[in-house]
Amino acid sequence: MDINLVFIVTILILIMSIIVGGLRGFFKSSLSLVALILSGIIVMALNPLVTGFLRNNTKLDEWIEGKVAGMITEEQNLGINTDGDSVTLEKDIALPMDIQLPNGTVLPAGTILPAGTTLPKGIGFDELLEQVNENLSTAQQSKIIESLPIPESLRNTLEENNNSAIYKELGVSQFTDYIGSFISNICLNIIGYIVTFLIVFFALQILMLVFNVVDRLPIIHGINHFAGALLGIVKGLLLLEILFLLLIPFTATAFGQNVLGQIESNAFLSMLYHKNILIRLLMMVVGKTF
Repeated sequence: MDINLVFIVTILILIMSIIVGGLRGFFKSSLSLVALILSGIIVMALNPLVTGFLRNNTKLDEWIEGKVAGMITEEQNLGINTDGDSVTLEKDIALPMDIQLPNGTVLPAGTILPAGTTLPKGIGFDELLEQVNENLSTAQQSKIIESLPIPESLRNTLEENNNSAIYKELGVSQFTDYIGSFISNICLNIIGYIVTFLIVFFALQILMLVFNVVDRLPIIHGINHFAGALLGIVKGLLLLEILFLLLIPFTATAFGQNVLGQIESNAFLSMLYHKNILIRLLMMVVGKTF
């Protein structure tokens, strides 16, 4: 039986959140939650500046676009090199253009080449693959989006924005470039959000030290700590949503794929990942930029 480490860590986070909430009490925990929410509001205002800095001063966007392109290329892989001089198709394809074989034979656009067909070197296979990607049908594009290891709400956003107007906004002309550019933009927003959030949140935590005296009132001591434990569950779930949000930029890495596999194998984790409220809020904010 495989051990789901992600689920174990999730349960430990929730248990620790309940314990910490109980020890801190409702007043401190609620103030901490208010600080969390206030941090989110402040971050929404500052995030465009941080994201712009990351885009202009790092190569994160290029790295992310490269990883996404790799995922799509793997999904659309048409063939494998057999002997260095030819390519054997792994999928049926309809030629999007005329190609000329070395013996002079011309295969017209629209010709169906079944899986197993061997194409000789020199016919411009890279150009053929590029043409196939340029001529993907709407159904094929939807299938690729559905196969991406990202939250459901993000996949829905990709579907909704897969149009010429958004292509123009992003400065792209092909579907594969659209996916890479859009996800790169989302990931930069997420990274900027997390960095800004941590700075603002810990700054607000310092201001909360003045409220330590409230917990010493004997009349409300017991109720305060019980209510704090309940509030700890809410904070624990919110922390998990933040961690799942942070996972998105790494979904194309080996580590990300391993974590995602464990998430998808557990109904509770899968629900938290695909129904992430923070992702939906982020999609609303990012959607307004197009």
